Amino acid sequence: FTEANLDVAIWLGDGPGQHEGKMLGDTVFVKVAAPGLVGGNKIDWPGCPISEGEETLMRVADGGLAIEAAANGFGYAWVPKMLVMRDLAAGRVEILGEDSVSSRGYWLMAPLPQWRQKKVKALVEALASA
Repeated sequence: FTEANLDVAIWLGDGPGQHEGKMLGDTVFVKVAAPGLVGGNKIDWPGCPISEGEETLMRVADGGLAIEAAANGFGYAWVPKMLVMRDLAAGRVEILGEDSVSSRGYWLMAPLPQWRQKKVKALVEALASA
């Protein structure tokens, strides 16, 4: 945090690690694909906690790119439900099957001294009310 001059960071993980943290949202993941897509291969990404043993078609850098690839018909992706809500509402993707609860979620995290700053308190309050 000090080397990069960061006050807080958001990360996808099982917890805030060695820092203090506040979970943002829930830990529900959903399997999404382009509307009407039947079958297809898994689109993998580093934060994906779901492994089904199926062949991976491609590996992308993050959940947002996995959603984009799924929306464009490259296969299906397991992504955090909170990350895909706008794409679902817009009809770009649809949920296949049941939700899956994971140990991984998005965390707002920082070393303890940063949590005492006014700007960090304001950010946490804004995120909590969203």
